[in-house]
Amino acid sequence: MMSKDQVQIVNEMYSKFIESEHEDSWDELDDALSHLDYLTNVEIMNETIILFEKHANGVIRCKLNHAQNKCVAPRIAEAVLAIIQLYKETGVLHVKNRYICEYYLALTHTKFIIVD
Repeated sequence: MMSKDQVQIVNEMYSKFIESEHEDSWDELDDALSHLDYLTNVEIMNETIILFEKHANGVIRCKLNHAQNKCVAPRIAEAVLAIIQLYKETGVLHVKNRYICEYYLALTHTKFIIVD
């Protein structure tokens, strides 16, 4: 099960991603997200785990050059880690957690999230 802090981070990221869905224009991120809709939960988690393990070897940040404490990318990574841990415990991927994982994958593929 997730700790209280993990639940808070996951909920925070889900809310942030839902907010961004209300933009009127279609962009590269939307394209990347639409491609992920065709994957199964197992495939989404496999991709997420592989990418997260790769990212764990560096410092996760966004493409903007600002202070790490103002960057959303590390918070996204914290949420993804909590989801990975829960998935490994239960084998279940809740639809909201899948959404966060899809965003993580799409943000990485569009080079919004990078690793130094």
